[in-house]
Amino acid sequence: MLGEQIRQHRKRFGYTLQEFSRKTNLSVGYLSNIERDIASPTIATLDIICNALRIDIVELLRATRNPSPLLKKADRRRIYAAKDGILENIAAENDQYRCTCYTMDPGFKGTVTVPAGDGKGILCYVLSGTLELTMDGSVYHMEEGDTLFIRPHASHSFRQLGSETCSTLWFYSSSLRT
Repeated sequence: MLGEQIRQHRKRFGYTLQEFSRKTNLSVGYLSNIERDIASPTIATLDIICNALRIDIVELLRATRNPSPLLKKADRRRIYAAKDGILENIAAENDQYRCTCYTMDPGFKGTVTVPAGDGKGILCYVLSGTLELTMDGSVYHMEEGDTLFIRPHASHSFRQLGSETCSTLWFYSSSLRT
């Protein structure tokens, strides 16, 4: 947790709570509560603490995350949901890649235009159903088990075909945010 990270950094410098209180102009009781995760510091207070400890606030916050390598279906983050389609993040949090699942119900009439992505490209895999994907003017008809590599910076769009639900997996490098 955040408080434990702050405590570890404080002890690394050998500061007592009293010394740390003098450096930050924050009360000993408040600092103690922060370290025990009883109090939640504001961003301004975190900035004061991080300056006193000579650490970057972003790194402190990143270090407090301890994501599980397992992402359960019930814990997936929904990015988009409409009456005929759902887009959700399905990869456990990591710094290497992202994976989303786009499920389009029969009757999905829209065409989804997607950002071109980053310099590493995007991989699309069809889990079930049929998909029409257009990339830079070329049309690809994809079925269950088909994979298509979308070139870096290529504009593309897709739509569901047929009478079955179409589910696709999209793999991105971590620099592309969904």
